Amino acid sequence: MKQTNRRDFGLGMAALAGFTTVASAQAADGGTFGVARVIVPELARTPNGSERWNGPAGTFATGEAVSMHESVVPAGTPKGTLHVIHHTELIVIAEGTLSFQHGDVVETAHAGSILYVAYGTNHLVWNSGATTARYTVIQVGGDTPKG
Repeated sequence: MKQTNRRDFGLGMAALAGFTTVASAQAADGGTFGVARVIVPELARTPNGSERWNGPAGTFATGEAVSMHESVVPAGTPKGTLHVIHHTELIVIAEGTLSFQHGDVVETAHAGSILYVAYGTNHLVWNSGATTARYTVIQVGGDTPKG
């Protein structure tokens, strides 16, 4: 293992001090979410019979914009249309079966699966199962509302 010289040690300590200052400022700021707490989502019913529980939208203390909602989609609900996103999404499936079209690929996912939708992906998610599907969408970065 290479021994650290005085110059490298000094540079490392200066960088650590800088990171510590930034982290302290972010922790004190708390982003738009502020301090730890319970957030109660708001129900919005959609024209196709689905429910959307809108959760928080804001900025973490570390700077990332994040938004989330839970969707409850009955079996047989008509599909939406392909759309391009300008953020990243993680979709966590709690119940049911979803089909996930991204580009020309269609995949089927079941409860317990997580869909990763990359920034700029043209995609569509729909309930392709025989029962109600419930899933949570977590949006990060890009055009995600900053609260």
